[in-house]
Amino acid sequence: KAADEHSASPLDYVVHNELQPLWGEAAMRAHADENIIETNLYLGAIAVGIAILWLVGQKRRRLPGNPAGRAWLILLIVAAILSLGLTLHGPNGQVQFSFGPLPLPGRLLYDWLPFYSSMRAYARFGVVAALAMAVLMGIGWAQLLEAWQHRRVGADGGRARQLTLAALVLVMIDLWTAPYAWGTSTVAPTATGKYVAALPDAGLVMQMPLASSQSGPALLTETYYGAGNPIAYGSATFEPIPFSDARPAPQHFPGAARWGSCPGAGAGMIV
Repeated sequence: KAADEHSASPLDYVVHNELQPLWGEAAMRAHADENIIETNLYLGAIAVGIAILWLVGQKRRRLPGNPAGRAWLILLIVAAILSLGLTLHGPNGQVQFSFGPLPLPGRLLYDWLPFYSSMRAYARFGVVAALAMAVLMGIGWAQLLEAWQHRRVGADGGRARQLTLAALVLVMIDLWTAPYAWGTSTVAPTATGKYVAALPDAGLVMQMPLASSQSGPALLTETYYGAGNPIAYGSATFEPIPFSDARPAPQHFPGAARWGSCPGAGAGMIV
């Protein structure tokens, strides 16, 4: 279940890049219920369009066959299918049918291929799919440009360079990810971290409530107040069974009644 939750949806390859500053906000809303770090798999309309034109040209025998292109196409299809995880997902999570979730080929590998079940985020196969799409676009554009020049006898290389530059600009606009498109993040010790750092040999420290401690910022806080005060929390992927069994007990500790008494309100710490 934990592994399957980090699966891609087929729509993740269609929803536009959320960090595009011109129209990415709509894509961000479309991914509101997902982990966009894992599921931002947009391949690019321009790249896909060039690849489709190239495939159509080969189908109609207007372009010569390309074994390398076919290999990259197969890799793209396989990686995209594996990125969908163990069961079919939609924008709001696992899709349920009358018979339950729909198993995908990844489930077969999960059950029978050694070490495949050790992976946590199957959506990351989308990185391989994106690489394959980029290569296909390059192969396709080179062949389309060559065919265009062949049909126009006497066409000079200058026009070909202009077309390539125009295509490159369109690709960059389509996939543009502006730095800090949604603002900046402040990385600094919290008031609670400073409080614990000032304690002489505080001993083992656990941040509460538990949900606020399972993240990277919690690990950053620990590095601030040093190894002299070890932590009992941090970042977890596959949790050990004893950890999962013990989680319900401290899940809501210390509760609203004692929250305000914690040093550094808003990031409570029990020492």
